[in-house]
Amino acid sequence: MRKRKGRIIAVAILIFAVLLGIACLCRWFFDYSSVLYANWGFSLPIKAGYSEIYSRSTEASWHGDGIRYHVFSCKNTEPVSEMFDWQLTERATQDCESYSEAVEKWLAEISVPEEEYPDMEECCWWYQSRAVGGDEILVLWNESEGKLYIVEYFL
Repeated sequence: MRKRKGRIIAVAILIFAVLLGIACLCRWFFDYSSVLYANWGFSLPIKAGYSEIYSRSTEASWHGDGIRYHVFSCKNTEPVSEMFDWQLTERATQDCESYSEAVEKWLAEISVPEEEYPDMEECCWWYQSRAVGGDEILVLWNESEGKLYIVEYFL
């Protein structure tokens, strides 16, 4: 009887360990950084010690179009500061006169509360668009707050 009880406990522990391992792998494979890499060719630096503090997006669609907004808090700012050739001046996007106009338009479209908007005057910018499809991404970096804001617009 004791051997059977011991085996049941051992099997339960083994099942728990396997499920925990699968959960960790899923988190690693489906981390938003891997999505960014697949869509835009860059990932968030692990050394930044980032954690997602806010996200909002349009409803899931068949074609994957819509708007995605993610805010990350970074413990170490140096790796993020070295990610891109950050710009201090705004430029036009495909449909807007400036980066900040595009961010405000897109965030309003998905009903992001104003308190979750980036302080755009304190941020530097990185922008990329695709000629085919018209997709756009704006990445804002507020180094003094250690916050990284990512707004993606998929047509």
